Amino acid sequence: MQAMIRRWPVTSLVVIAIGWTTLFVSPVIAAARGGMTLWLNETFWELIGALGPLVAGFVVIRALHGAAGAAALWRGMWHWRVPAPWLAFSLLSPFVILLAAMLWNRLATGAWPDFSVVPGGELGTLAGLLNVLLLKSLWQGVAEEPGWRGVMLPLLRERHGPLLASVALWPFWLVWHLPFFLARPEFGWVQFAGFSLGILSAAIWLTLIWDMTRSVLMAIAWHALINLTRFYALALSPAMFLQFSLLVTIGAIPIVLWWLLRRPGPVAMDPGHPRAA
Repeated sequence: MQAMIRRWPVTSLVVIAIGWTTLFVSPVIAAARGGMTLWLNETFWELIGALGPLVAGFVVIRALHGAAGAAALWRGMWHWRVPAPWLAFSLLSPFVILLAAMLWNRLATGAWPDFSVVPGGELGTLAGLLNVLLLKSLWQGVAEEPGWRGVMLPLLRERHGPLLASVALWPFWLVWHLPFFLARPEFGWVQFAGFSLGILSAAIWLTLIWDMTRSVLMAIAWHALINLTRFYALALSPAMFLQFSLLVTIGAIPIVLWWLLRRPGPVAMDPGHPRAA
């Protein structure tokens, strides 16, 4: 098993992550489509299923570099001492996007969003707020980023520049989300197509953050905060949600242009460095 992972680490990570998630989310898919009754609610299964990339990341890094590699990945999940501009970028850019979406709404309609609708929705109750903050934002960042940005992206960056690495990671990250979509029959392929563009855009943002900080924690933070601000935009209105999503994509364009102008190449990773994984 270890020999196979060492030979095909990226493929192994993808197979483990998607396999784990599909296994635990399958009961939710079956229940949603009338095939079975859940003995635990769907939130439990989806939370456990979301851990697929985290589990895969630690399995693969341990096979590649032993306990030292796993320890390096763990340290990367707590690595907050990064250059101040990139710390600010990681923590504040989601809120800048949200404010830009509000301004766009103001210019398009002549009025600011109706903030009074938020207390009447999911974010207006303590349970709903905690659900969004802890489960739909923080949990997702912690469950996903150690695998995708902590292990898979460094492996890809050893061979490719940031743009090609982002594009290579994107389809696997997208397919990993498919079980969650299948568990919601109300979401169709049109929504999945739109989501795929958002995933590609987010992959570009996150590659930039990882390149500039070598911190899994910064990737976790950005992922959690972009989810949080996205849910707030949706709570305001579907139009705000669409504007927010488009701005995430538009914001990825200058990152790509910067890469094309600078033409950064692959980067060497020292597995013993606390930020390498």
